[in-house]
Amino acid sequence: MRIAVLLTGSLRTIRKTVRFLKINVLDANHYAGNTVHVFGGIRNDSNESNTMWETWFREQMGEDYQATRWITFEDPYWCTVRDNLLDQMPIDGGSKHYLRSGGSMFQYYQLLRAYEEMISKERSLRQTYDYVIRVRTDSIFCQPVDFQWLSWSKAEIAERYKEVQTCLKTDDAVRCVRHFMNTLLYPSKYDLSSVSEEQNFCIVSDADGLLQNVWASPEERLQDYLRKGRYILTCRGDILYIVRRDAFSFVPAIGTYYGHFWTPTMDTWWWNGETQFQSACHASGLTLYAYNTLFEDNSFNHYSDTTYFKNMTTMELKNLNMLYCLIRN
Repeated sequence: MRIAVLLTGSLRTIRKTVRFLKINVLDANHYAGNTVHVFGGIRNDSNESNTMWETWFREQMGEDYQATRWITFEDPYWCTVRDNLLDQMPIDGGSKHYLRSGGSMFQYYQLLRAYEEMISKERSLRQTYDYVIRVRTDSIFCQPVDFQWLSWSKAEIAERYKEVQTCLKTDDAVRCVRHFMNTLLYPSKYDLSSVSEEQNFCIVSDADGLLQNVWASPEERLQDYLRKGRYILTCRGDILYIVRRDAFSFVPAIGTYYGHFWTPTMDTWWWNGETQFQSACHASGLTLYAYNTLFEDNSFNHYSDTTYFKNMTTMELKNLNMLYCLIRN
């Protein structure tokens, strides 16, 4: 398979996070026999030049690294697009100031630029990628993202599904399938009961036609759904995610259409980044599965190296169950 990694954000803690990108995304996919390419949409908030960072990325990632669009908050085209979008959004001045000065909108412009680099590569190769992984420069996958679930046998799927039923203490197919998908990246050798059902959520798309069949006969039809279903796997909403390439195009469009996406369940916070992301997934016909735990979520507001890592030199995890983490410093 061909995998495209879209790396976005500010440089911040990239010197720490790149280790996990290499081990759990790049090396994991090489070991699985996949081709993986990295495309960046990044803001340089350091005192070092873009040229220096280009060299560093190539040293760290080798031939997997393809290209980066370097973007600033002052980018003239971005400022024009942002202001035009904000002028059309029926929200109060304080909310507009939050969006103008923060990263909610800007992150999707970065994603769009990285996506454009990916498309350029596809045209030059005359081949499209099979899957897209979005990662942030300040966040990590703590487990291998090697798409091994696509090769699970029906027996392996049935065993894991029974583990979910035991964890939830129910045979309710809708709940069990949701938890099965929400914990798809979670290492199966650990007890799924440590992942609270309440911490995760799912937004079902009516266009995800295979899902209705799965609910009717999960153990028989999950294999087909894993390989062909229209779904997106996310960590903490829109921080890290994995999706089929042919179902992805609407999501980077948020970069220039922010505020124009909606869903029937939108609330007063329809304009924030996570809700716009969910709405773009809905417009794409994607069912969204969102994984989260309180322990991992706390890395966004109460991050400390010693909470999440035993040793900062080796970056050894304290919690082997951890799937993702945001590294603040």
